[in-house]
Amino acid sequence: MIRFDRETEKAALKLRDAFRIIAWQSTAFAKYELDEKYTKFGDFWHKSYIRSMNYFLLTEFARELGFSVDELLTIRSNYYGLTNLPQVVLSPLVLDFFAR
Repeated sequence: MIRFDRETEKAALKLRDAFRIIAWQSTAFAKYELDEKYTKFGDFWHKSYIRSMNYFLLTEFARELGFSVDELLTIRSNYYGLTNLPQVVLSPLVLDFFAR
């Protein structure tokens, strides 16, 4: 049995969140009003196999899509920087989203 350390799982959570942000910002959901967008995106994200990927699968998937880990983390950092809210406030919201 393979056991992942806490830092690896923490890194995987950040990569999953980066993919979630990319999906949220995609044009596929841009056509909806905000309330409907939340519903449509929630349905999509809950079915996504990305949610069950470990760190190593996420990094492999990123490479297949042409992203580096650093690029994904930058996308994530920039997204939260644009919200003008402290990340401390956002982290529980993001974790709650993944827990659903």
